[in-house]
Amino acid sequence: MLNAILLKEVTIKECIMNLPTSDSRITSLEKRVTELEAQLIDLQNRFAPVADGRGTLRRAMDALGAELKTQGITFANHGRKGRYVLGKDGEEHEIYLATSRNYGRDSNGLMSGWHTINQEDADTGRFAAYVLSVEDEQGRPVFFVIDPTRMGQLLEGKIADKRGLKHLYIGREQVGVDRYVDRRADPEVDFTPFVNNWKALEV
Repeated sequence: MLNAILLKEVTIKECIMNLPTSDSRITSLEKRVTELEAQLIDLQNRFAPVADGRGTLRRAMDALGAELKTQGITFANHGRKGRYVLGKDGEEHEIYLATSRNYGRDSNGLMSGWHTINQEDADTGRFAAYVLSVEDEQGRPVFFVIDPTRMGQLLEGKIADKRGLKHLYIGREQVGVDRYVDRRADPEVDFTPFVNNWKALEV
């Protein structure tokens, strides 16, 4: 997308250079170039990875922290030691957090994520909740929040691969519709009820 915008920008500038002098037409084209430059800067800021290469994770962490704050839920990120929410008992409870970029950008454009869960993380007794995020078509994380009991049911219906991993392909069902499914399930499982299901984090 960025390359396409750059190409359009170069093409318009070349047209301006070769056009007969017409003040109104040149002014119009210059205005369009300015608009395209603003769009390019916006896209660069939106999709640029952070310096440590964790662009998708960092965006998800920032968005999750901000959202949980509005929900009155205290969120703590202890890095490799895990992510936690503060329970009503005053104790920290670990949550499972996994992020995915939008793989749909490589094919049909529809939001499409890919999560793998290993045997250790499939032990639903370890976590207060599961939070899976997928970046949408604009690069914004969409959160699917699932309580351990329901997650256990979802994982039971999946066959592990040779490495013991279970896969979820969560994506938008069709263009312009906020309905999401796990395409790896047979039949497909509706994940729409899990979108921003913050109640699952109230422990």
